[in-house]
Amino acid sequence: MRGPEFRPDTWNGRYDDASFPALAAEWAGTARVAAGPLDGDTRAALQLQVICNDSDWPERLGYYRRAVERERERHPMFGPAAANVNPCAFWPVERAEPPVRVGGPGPPNVLLVQNERDPATPLPGARETRAAFGARARMVAVGAGGHGVFTRDNACGNEAGPDQRARRRPAGRGPEPRFPARDLGTVNRPKRGRAETLSWSA
Repeated sequence: MRGPEFRPDTWNGRYDDASFPALAAEWAGTARVAAGPLDGDTRAALQLQVICNDSDWPERLGYYRRAVERERERHPMFGPAAANVNPCAFWPVERAEPPVRVGGPGPPNVLLVQNERDPATPLPGARETRAAFGARARMVAVGAGGHGVFTRDNACGNEAGPDQRARRRPAGRGPEPRFPARDLGTVNRPKRGRAETLSWSA
């Protein structure tokens, strides 16, 4: 395995539980990696366009040097890679609009569906977002890893979304999908021998 690929592969591999076996094989040095240039340039460029424009990133290299040294102690396996300088530090344009404030008055129609072990958007941040929305929101925490819940191989996570329920409902038949009556914990963790059942308000 080529050295420069180890950390990017670790970064990307943690986004989906299904990739853990291949990632473990790379860590063990048993994976066969084809030589040649890395793909995914377009995807990376689009991602940078979003995250670099959304936030005001530090531009002084000293900030990143200190962050890397700090993360070496706190999270030696991967912390330095995540804390290191990235293209956003050199982004040529400033953010055009102020960040959107989460919360405030509004209808109770915000549904947060969150994996417990999401490596990119951790569960504590989802809980903070849920608290900021107050009575407007409900949150479903799914006992899985990976970045993203819907369309994954997780039936309970897919069931949590009203849109998913609507797609499976025959046209003109059955009740309309409703907003959850309460927050739900890990929906695919067995509870008295069965998975917790989703509850939807009228």
